[in-house]
Amino acid sequence: MNQELFPLTVRYFFLFAPVFALMMFLSLTRNFEDKRRKNDATKIALTSFLFSVVIIFIGEQIFNVLGITLNAFRVGVGTMLLLDGIGLVRGKITPPKNEDKNEEIVFVPMTIPVIIGPAVIGTLLVAGTDTGEDLNLKLIHILALFITSFLMWLMLYLCVTIEKYVGTKKLTILSKMTGIYLAALASQMILQGVTQEFFK
Repeated sequence: MNQELFPLTVRYFFLFAPVFALMMFLSLTRNFEDKRRKNDATKIALTSFLFSVVIIFIGEQIFNVLGITLNAFRVGVGTMLLLDGIGLVRGKITPPKNEDKNEEIVFVPMTIPVIIGPAVIGTLLVAGTDTGEDLNLKLIHILALFITSFLMWLMLYLCVTIEKYVGTKKLTILSKMTGIYLAALASQMILQGVTQEFFK
């Protein structure tokens, strides 16, 4: 279990693009009181985890309803994920500014689409289908998602402190490094889809 849990946790951690999410959260909550910011951090982490778990469990049913092959979906999702990674590396995705102290940001835009965007949803659907009826494997994925969500919560909860000691420039560099990992993960997913489709 431990051999599968660690790589899955690393994969989901980078998939959620936590540094970019942190920068978005800082920008959107700049005018929030500290208590409101911390409460929102907890809600965002919790909703991200719950939403991810639901997707893991309905993945196979979605494919059955849509009639799309898993390998074709891998290629499509990999392409979206590749574009997200390139966007992070090139700095094309920039955090919006929020001047409204009363605006609700927990579900939209922070949970969806900042953390759980289309590419992440697609990746989770593929993961849910790959696990099949293996409940133990699904539980490993859920545990990995829980650890990832906890780490996400910790980063958002301590966002002001992290920004103070790390600095905006270094956060931007870390976000670009996340983009590189996502691009590599996307390429692997596309290659897997293509090879399994043509050499099955």
